[in-house]
Amino acid sequence: RKPKAKDLSSDVAYFLQKGDELRREGSYQEAIEVLDRALLVEKSSRALSARASARRALLQRETALNDYSAALKLDPTASVYLSSRGVVKSEL
Repeated sequence: RKPKAKDLSSDVAYFLQKGDELRREGSYQEAIEVLDRALLVEKSSRALSARASARRALLQRETALNDYSAALKLDPTASVYLSSRGVVKSEL
């Protein structure tokens, strides 16, 4: 049976929360995997930004840059994504 839209949004919220917890613990690869699952359910600028942060911590700067760029496409007014993308660009 397919999950209802309400179920999907709660799944995304769970994945975002779990991804944030894992990043705070320093479990960056696990956080990326959880955030990948969130992005399968719904393209979310917040999930993209969180995954970019985890990728940056693992020195995966090119893919982090791609995630920040994708987050900006979804939410072009989020200055934090723009500034974070700029920081990653300066690290390349």
